[in-house]
Amino acid sequence: NFCRGGALAPASAAALRAPPDEGAALNPLLDQLNGLSAVYSRLVVFDAEGRVRGVSHASDAPGLVGSTVDAEWLSMVRGLKTTQAYAVTPFQDTSMHAHGPTWVYLAAVSGEDGAMAGGVAIVFHAARELRTMLDDVIGERSAFAVFVDVQGQVLASHQPELTAGLPRMVQDGLSVIEHAGVHWACARVPCGGYREFPSGQGQGVSAVVGLRLGAAERVAAVGGLDRQPRPRQRRKSPRRNLP
Repeated sequence: NFCRGGALAPASAAALRAPPDEGAALNPLLDQLNGLSAVYSRLVVFDAEGRVRGVSHASDAPGLVGSTVDAEWLSMVRGLKTTQAYAVTPFQDTSMHAHGPTWVYLAAVSGEDGAMAGGVAIVFHAARELRTMLDDVIGERSAFAVFVDVQGQVLASHQPELTAGLPRMVQDGLSVIEHAGVHWACARVPCGGYREFPSGQGQGVSAVVGLRLGAAERVAAVGGLDRQPRPRQRRKSPRRNLP
């Protein structure tokens, strides 16, 4: 809704009708809009050729206004058929965001003749927002929490040093695994309740959570089975008949 609202705003269409050298006037308006939703690191307005006409937080990244957006963005916007449609990029790096890979949401701006005049992009601050969610889930518990995509790639982790390679060990549903000498009670479930998680185009997100059960104990293997050692029995001495 935030993305499509920006695309439908009269100021966006008016700015794209103006000469390119007047586009910087959009920056203060985009700063104001960005302030309404802090989960986004930047808002971007670009014309039909992909040239950036205005951005929020322009002082943090000089040179963005007048640059060209990714060709993929322009192609995705051109493919939108209605003002209610939007597109979302894969989870990846972009020159519009200096905080690692993220999702970018795109909507088309229509001109007076109904043709596409350009687009609006909103850049989700994935590193900060995903980590905040995981921290809230774990709290003070002795546990870990991770967001992963459908390929098992880690998008964010509550404890990156602990969870390297661990999510691939956890299957859907519930399980108990051993990792780094510790037993963990784990669950892996698809995320479907947050607006910034894209669910289409193979971009689903799952949460993997593990609660620490305790240190793993090992016993010697005998005959292929783990057996507890039996207590040693004391031999009884034969009774003697005393005179």
